[in-house]
Amino acid sequence: MKGLFPGRYRGISEDMAHSAQHNLLTMIFGFVGAVLVTNVMLEPSKRNIEVLAGVIFLGFVLVAHPFKALLFTVVVLFFPASTSVGTTSTLLIFAVGGLVMMKSRLLQIPSPFVKRNADIALTGFMLTVILSLFKQDLGYPRQISNLLTGYVSAVSLYYIIIQLARTRTSFFRLVSTFEVMAIVMGILAILQAMFPQKQFLPAFFSFSKEAMSQKDLLTREIRASATFSGYELFAEFAVMSLIIQYFLFRRARSINLKIFWLAGSTIMLMALFGSGTRAGLIVLVAGLLYAIATSGLAVPKKDLLKLAFVGFALFYLMLPFIGGYTDLLMERMSSLGTKDSSVQSREVVMRQALHAIPDSPFLGHGVFTPEGTFRGGVTMNIHSLYVTLAYKFGIPNLVIFLWFASILFRTSWRLSRDHSVPRDLREFMFALNVALVMFLLDEVKIEFVRSAQSMHVTFFFFALIVSLEQVILNARRRGDTQYGMYPRVL
Repeated sequence: MKGLFPGRYRGISEDMAHSAQHNLLTMIFGFVGAVLVTNVMLEPSKRNIEVLAGVIFLGFVLVAHPFKALLFTVVVLFFPASTSVGTTSTLLIFAVGGLVMMKSRLLQIPSPFVKRNADIALTGFMLTVILSLFKQDLGYPRQISNLLTGYVSAVSLYYIIIQLARTRTSFFRLVSTFEVMAIVMGILAILQAMFPQKQFLPAFFSFSKEAMSQKDLLTREIRASATFSGYELFAEFAVMSLIIQYFLFRRARSINLKIFWLAGSTIMLMALFGSGTRAGLIVLVAGLLYAIATSGLAVPKKDLLKLAFVGFALFYLMLPFIGGYTDLLMERMSSLGTKDSSVQSREVVMRQALHAIPDSPFLGHGVFTPEGTFRGGVTMNIHSLYVTLAYKFGIPNLVIFLWFASILFRTSWRLSRDHSVPRDLREFMFALNVALVMFLLDEVKIEFVRSAQSMHVTFFFFALIVSLEQVILNARRRGDTQYGMYPRVL
């Protein structure tokens, strides 16, 4: 038989050899990785972390599938550890980008440049970021390098997602993985709020924090931020995840999956209260009101009204049992106003930044703002994305970013109201539209450009809009205009 069909058996033997080689490489890297992980846990030195990261990157290139590597990277996004050349999550994004370029022809991966106006906007955004270096004080090379690699890796992640999440299955698998990690962050935040004197994560991670100080414990200023660099950034992430998880709940077919997303949303809501961030709760309510007012053809208005009514009713029913957990946020909400010390500090720093913008309106003052730049209670972070972009990179950068955001808004608005779009995709595009509006509203008092991690999370959400647009266009080309049927839900 082998002599009669030499080509056939040669193909089989080649496939078997390739499979055996793949399995052998997987075993080798799995063993080496296990040894290095053990060493990192026992001896959490920067050198061990860097060696482990290097092995993982090399393993990606040799044995990984690009989409599986992207899913792994999404998990690591929330656990960045610092190395000599950037965070581990930043380096992983670059590794996946290299992997995609290497295997694009073999796997017929399409080009990520599918939205010309958005591509031009991002090019202009990055160009103004680089040009701002002409005004940068170069006495802080490490901080400047970390922020620059954060910008580049965030845009790289944006294009990687557009390339790899082109089908309905891959898109929702990516979103589900991201939201499962959001729930993990919510659990961590709840633990931080309930047990403030304990440290739950290894010290070698860059986000690891010491236990709450005695002053915080005495004043009951116990606020959780999971692995994020600030309470406001985590609260923003939590409210956007709440919207996404509600629509994953609507899309779920099995009762077990519905229960999972419902429990996840409850965890994220508790985490939001654990952060003690007033603006997070305000933005959540504003987002819900926006969704109800603009649902139109995307989602039945009565479903969102039911969600609002049942959510508020359950909250008030549970308030006697969780009152101690929500005290800090409620107390801070009651003191919100122009006389609040936090509001006054931000007003002072924003006024100084606005006065400094005319000194360099086109190039800005540089990517990194050293501590002590401003006078008052806040000396470094301006606490407003829009003022920050104009101050750091110049007014052209702010205009370009607003143009890019408007492109995403118009895309998500248009497709969420298009009846030719399959129902489940139309509803999820509406979810992304609501999340984008909440993000743009919240960024009035915070800036996502503080750290590489927050940049990655932000551009992940940006990429979902363009990626889902491609999924919808592919569905339209196939003539898939069936409306998804859902059981009655909240």
